[in-house]
Amino acid sequence: MLNCHNHYVAATNIISKNKCIEIINWGLKHGKREVAKTFADGGPDNKSEDFRGAAGIFWIRKQEYSEIFLNAVKDINENLWKLNLTFCEPLQLSVYDPGHFYHWHVDSFIKPEDPFNLGTKTVRKLSFSVSLNDKNLNYKGGDLQIFNRITHENKVDFATIKELHSAGSIAVFPSAKDHRVTKITEGRRYSLVGWVHGPPFV
Repeated sequence: MLNCHNHYVAATNIISKNKCIEIINWGLKHGKREVAKTFADGGPDNKSEDFRGAAGIFWIRKQEYSEIFLNAVKDINENLWKLNLTFCEPLQLSVYDPGHFYHWHVDSFIKPEDPFNLGTKTVRKLSFSVSLNDKNLNYKGGDLQIFNRITHENKVDFATIKELHSAGSIAVFPSAKDHRVTKITEGRRYSLVGWVHGPPFV
């Protein structure tokens, strides 16, 4: 089921719960682990301290998984944005334990780049996040939120993507949109994120 919102699109049951477990296990065993980095930019509410905390991220380079989600994003894109999309970066399995979060940030970069030495410069156009375990059964907190606007009271107005509370669901949004993951208070959250590239905007 496809749900369209102001700044994102979400779809449930894009993959089965068994496939979610398979991806988690494969990523933890074969993925390239990296410590979650912190950055200075604090996003729309201008808080730069404690930007990110996560148990770890694992880079997944498996064509089968990349094709599943690239095709899903392309199908959504054809019905909505109709952007020129070319390829998906390696997938990132993110693991969040209590106290972990990801503050407001954007996924896009300022200038076109060729980070994978493909011979052509591209930009991140669409980002996606896939929930790999059920929130109500496995963790508390850890909501993916999309920035809407700054109110007249100088507060951040945002949308919480509730579809991602169910394993196997996907949310897709423009890579230039500010978003965050709220702090985990109990349990462990597994998510898979990715970025789909295309030619520079003109």
